[in-house]
Amino acid sequence: MFKSDAGDPSNTRNRILSTALGMFRERGVEAVTMREISKAAGVALGSAYYYFPSKEAIVSAYYEHVQDTHHRLVTEQALKTPLLSERMKILFHTKFDVIQHDKKLLGTIFKYAGEPEHPLSVLGAGTMNIQERGLETIRLVLKDQKLPEDTEKLLVLGLWALQMVFIMHFIYDETENQHTTREMIDQTLDLVAQVLNLSTFPMLRPMIQPFLEQVLTIVQKSQVGPRLNR
Repeated sequence: MFKSDAGDPSNTRNRILSTALGMFRERGVEAVTMREISKAAGVALGSAYYYFPSKEAIVSAYYEHVQDTHHRLVTEQALKTPLLSERMKILFHTKFDVIQHDKKLLGTIFKYAGEPEHPLSVLGAGTMNIQERGLETIRLVLKDQKLPEDTEKLLVLGLWALQMVFIMHFIYDETENQHTTREMIDQTLDLVAQVLNLSTFPMLRPMIQPFLEQVLTIVQKSQVGPRLNR
């Protein structure tokens, strides 16, 4: 027998979302039906469809939750330090703090990255809104850093791409608290910080400028991932 749907609508929505994500983690998205989700959540099938018109809508809600939580943590922690190297590390580590217990779920949905037209592809047009929000979080980390415009644009997209790479590594990382992935992040970001210092050095800037402009032109032609439209 279904439980009553009366009460706070947000509680019903959260229950459906939590139940669905748990089932997705165990069985994958494709193997689970909306009818099974509604039954496990104790709500009528119509109610489940009211809050989430499809399974893709449930996964999209998960994406939004991760992005919202990550942005909040970066806002609370990263801006407390003026050091860009530390801000970048906070950007990455808080991301993995948010998704730490979702390795299996991420494994089931990351396969859609190879399907450009799939609405859940993390690199496709269907998730462009989430991608853009991810860029906004990265721009927040770069706030008040006074980087040259071309350097900042490349850095924003570069950090976004690094996040995608390390999330893939994170999925396979069996070390406690994903220690190996986190150690690789710190080492990589230390190198990025060193390169940034060189790129802004006044004597080197005239030599680096043409290279950065060419790379930026190439990157802006990319059809994969977010667009550098700002």
